[in-house]
Amino acid sequence: MSKRFPLEVVMELTRKQADEAAVALAALREKEREALKTLDMLETCREDYHERFARTSQDGLRNEQWRNYHDFIVKLNAAIAQQQETLNRCRIQTQAGLNHWQECRVKLKSFDVLFERHQRGEMLLEAKREQRDQDEHTGAMHARRDRKS
Repeated sequence: MSKRFPLEVVMELTRKQADEAAVALAALREKEREALKTLDMLETCREDYHERFARTSQDGLRNEQWRNYHDFIVKLNAAIAQQQETLNRCRIQTQAGLNHWQECRVKLKSFDVLFERHQRGEMLLEAKREQRDQDEHTGAMHARRDRKS
């Protein structure tokens, strides 16, 4: 009968950690995609507003229209800068999540190697036991045959 792998519980916990890290990484990547999508939307809005302003300003603008445009662009640029910071934080978090997942995978692979060695050792022991049992059986058969003669 083969021995149980002594690190089996730790290996399963490590496998669970790696799975959780993969799920967390997927969530971080999704959050990063959403931040990028929002940034793209804000930049597109700014471009559209610039184009609309350029068309409207050809006919001349009153001071109030110019002030409204300027105020809106200032707020939009601030929102874009804030979203870029958010995206940068998301990228840092995603990279940290990726590093954590990779560390978990390396640790898990190490346990897999140890487990495979354990299994090979157990198989060798089992083969030796079977060979010993076969040798004892063969020896007993020869001893009985020798007693009969």
